[in-house]
This record gives sequence, structure tokens and C-alpha cells, in this order.
Amino acid sequence: MFKLKQHFITFIELLIAMALTSLVLSTLLYFYRDISWLNQDMEKSQHLAFRLSYVQNRLSDVLPHAISPRQEDKDNFFFFVSHDTHGLLKPNSPNLVFTYNFGPNLDPLFANHVLGRLYLDVHNNFRLSTFPSPKLWPTGTLPKMKNEILLENVELLTFNFYVPPDKDRSMVGKNAPIGNSGVGKVIDIQPKDSWEHTDWKSEYNQLPAMIKITLKLHDKKDTISFIYPLPMSDFTIIYDK
Repeated sequence: MFKLKQHFITFIELLIAMALTSLVLSTLLYFYRDISWLNQDMEKSQHLAFRLSYVQNRLSDVLPHAISPRQEDKDNFFFFVSHDTHGLLKPNSPNLVFTYNFGPNLDPLFANHVLGRLYLDVHNNFRLSTFPSPKLWPTGTLPKMKNEILLENVELLTFNFYVPPDKDRSMVGKNAPIGNSGVGKVIDIQPKDSWEHTDWKSEYNQLPAMIKITLKLHDKKDTISFIYPLPMSDFTIIYDK
């Protein structure tokens, strides 16, 4: 019978084994950390994309349905930018007041034409508030209101309005809207073919051709813009080619 010779591990071999194990574990932990960071960034990106998609879809349900003076009497048509805060809105931040068509609703106060306001509150929430048409407001009491938070952590809100250049309206047929509409006095807004308009006044008594809403998030370097045409605008965008 042969007796196996026992081999004891040396201290140097132990150190080499520990060093190799440490190297393997360090490599695995490095890749695990990177994968964990990538997953966190992906989750944040997906969450932000979902939030922005919700804002885009919600605004598309509202702004393109803004009504014009041709659809509503003068006392119930609103489309203007305000800077009044009254302690509820973020100071020095613009807000847009406009009348739009809510559509059918079980609550008759919020059916058809309603009054909306887009603004930032004092907690940096981008909100949409909806009120019944002013002609339905009860005397001496505050009207009912629907208040939605569209997006949180918004540092800056700006509005831009597009006024197209004057074109020959005969090119688009007899159904082209007329600038004056026969409702009140319409101001000739300058400059044309420009997004420079940031302050839309109630004295204009009309809708712009398009509206751009720009948001600056607290933790993002770049701004985010949403652009919507207003189909009921008296301005007509005519393409030559």
C-alpha cells in the first residue's frame, strides 16, 4: 500500500489565492455596479418619458379645443396670458387663461365650453385648472373647480405664440375663416411669421395660429417644448409648396 503524501498550502500560495479571489470579486462587483446604475438611469428615463407623454397627451386634449370668438359670445371668450399670483401661483411666472370645449360630461357644469388655466403653483407643479363657463358661476360663491397636476419639479414655464404671415386666403377656398369674424375689434399683431410673442393679450380678441409651451425641469439641463396648432384660430397658415 502506497501512502499519499500530504501537501500543506504555503502562506505565499494563500496570499496568491486571496489576491486572485479579490481580483475576480472586484471585477464582478464593478460590472454589477455599472449594471445597477444603468438600471436606475433606465428607470428614471422611462418614468420621465411616461410623465412627459402624459403631459403631451393631456395638453393635446385641451389646447387644440380652444374656442374662438366665432364660437362663443364676447363675455365668455378668454385667451390671454396673465401674471397675477394672488398667492396661489408661482411669482413672476406666466399663466394662460383660455376657454375650451371640454366635450360631453356627466356634470353639466363641465360639459361643452369651460374655462381653463395653465400655470405653475408655488410648489413648482405644472397644473391645469378647469372651471365652469363664467356664465354658470353661482352668485356670491366660488365655482366648482377641477385641478390637475400635470408635471412636478418644474422650475420654469414659458408660452410662445405663433402669428403666421399674411397670405391670399382665396387659395384655401370659401371656408377660410375671416380675420375679424365680426366679433369685436381685432388688433393687427406684429411681427408676423414669428414665435416672438410671449404675452398674448385679451385685447387681441382672437387665437394665435399655434402655441408653444416650454418647461424647464429642476433636475434637467435642457428644456422641453410642446407645440400645438389651434384649429379654431382666425389665422390661416398657407404653404406655398
